[in-house]
Amino acid sequence: MLIKDLINIPERIYANEFVIKLTEGIERPEETLDQYVVTAQLKRQFEKALSLIQNALTQGKSQAAFLHGSFGSGKSHFMAVLNLLLKGNPKAWGHPDLASVTLNFGALRERKLLLLAFHMIGASSMESAILGGYTRHIAEHHPEAPIPAFYRGEKLFEDARNLLTKMGEEAFLSQLASQAPVAKTALGRRGGATAAWDRARFDEAASAAPGSPQRQQLISALLGSYFPSYSDVQSDNKESYLPFDLGLEVMSQHAKALGYDGIVLFLDELILWLANMSSNLHFVHQEIQKLVKLVEAEHSDRPAPIVSIVARQRDLKDLIGESLSGFEQFNFHDQIKHFEKRFDTINLEDTNLPEIISKRILKPKSESARIQLQDQFDRLKLKDNIRDILAHNYDLDACRKVYPFSPALIDTLVAVSSLLQRNRTAIRILMELLVEQQETLSVGQLIPVGDLFDLVSGNYEPYDDSIRRGFESAKRLLNERFAPMLEDSEGNPVPTQGADLRLIKTILLAALVPEVHALRKLTPQKLAALNHGTLKSPIAGRESAMVLTKLKNWQTNIGE
Repeated sequence: MLIKDLINIPERIYANEFVIKLTEGIERPEETLDQYVVTAQLKRQFEKALSLIQNALTQGKSQAAFLHGSFGSGKSHFMAVLNLLLKGNPKAWGHPDLASVTLNFGALRERKLLLLAFHMIGASSMESAILGGYTRHIAEHHPEAPIPAFYRGEKLFEDARNLLTKMGEEAFLSQLASQAPVAKTALGRRGGATAAWDRARFDEAASAAPGSPQRQQLISALLGSYFPSYSDVQSDNKESYLPFDLGLEVMSQHAKALGYDGIVLFLDELILWLANMSSNLHFVHQEIQKLVKLVEAEHSDRPAPIVSIVARQRDLKDLIGESLSGFEQFNFHDQIKHFEKRFDTINLEDTNLPEIISKRILKPKSESARIQLQDQFDRLKLKDNIRDILAHNYDLDACRKVYPFSPALIDTLVAVSSLLQRNRTAIRILMELLVEQQETLSVGQLIPVGDLFDLVSGNYEPYDDSIRRGFESAKRLLNERFAPMLEDSEGNPVPTQGADLRLIKTILLAALVPEVHALRKLTPQKLAALNHGTLKSPIAGRESAMVLTKLKNWQTNIGE
């Protein structure tokens, strides 16, 4: 019997299946909530996130937290569900697995929150992503509101003076005056003036310091009357914006004037974005300093508190710090500590994966199928030493939930993929393994760890050059040295090629991610266990001896 007879496995996987992007997850609430698996650990993290937001609103103080989780832990999915909860989505609040969480946060449903989701990859600066994104959101959802005065006004004022000369002072100022009441409403506590726009007031505001109330009133009036598209033209140029902390202050006041009690920023891939810019250390240092401004700043008049949820797959110091010289590394780590201690942490632990995998991709076709799968897993009767290799720190129930995968395979997938920038999730890669092997994978077999290599080393984009060189070296060694060795004189695969390649690919994975427990201090016994069922020994228990013989033979041909 094949595994596909007991588990629903599609014939193929479409491009966006098993991939949840934050913005798409928010736009498709029914699908997002139907697919979400809520574990006990995730419930605690939702409580932590909702408490953070509730405290920010109660205390009137901005807050920030890292949403920390490895590749495949469901960070984007978590943020999408949290967003739906904060929107008051009835299905999210009525989700049976979240009932115990939402019970204590009913007051949040009464608060009006502005929820903004940003995918940071490709942004030119924090200002262009967040302040520019806010401007675009307001233009779409509040077209009647004035454009927020985020932008440095020099070029804008120069164009305004030219237009004033062409139109004449009276005509120009007459239309500008119509914007005065709107500017006052939007500026709220900044004290919008009631005086009409005359030439003296125009000149005074245009020469005022960046961020001053008069200057911001003029910018809002000009953008609202004569230059409505100016913000779009300038939005990707960081020099167009006020300093970031002042921009956040303006954003908070603008949102409060529109009736919002607070702002929640969902910042996806921000740490990865900074890691991608690691070749420009000046830029990275500059943007890291702005992260602190999300929580505290010199300009802290924020009547609508700002809560920032920042997705993080790895610590920034791990992504960048090791490639720096001694002094640079010390300075960089010091800077990281400065902002990290101002952020809370919401952890999505890897221990959630067995339950998520079980419910998302290994759901039995029937109760009878579920019993058969459990029975077949129990019939494997893995010896204690083999089970310790395949399932270190996992209990029997967790192993049963992920069958026909092994915990060692899942740990390896998470570790390798954390080195890469990928659009595929862990869930998708595991499903790809099932789809590829659905016509050959029998009930009672485990999927070998070596089968992961091709899927995770295909189209990839490592974080830095050292990781890229490692993957390229591994693929070159496989294709140019090992593969030809496993062919006969006519170039045809030898009978044992499939099994041998799995062993070799496992060795290469161990070289790439030696921190995985199952891959540490690799031995013939470990290699056989990680690819359980691949080798067929005439004498039971002699598989490790077969592996050792193979390794010795290969070593004579391939010194590496």
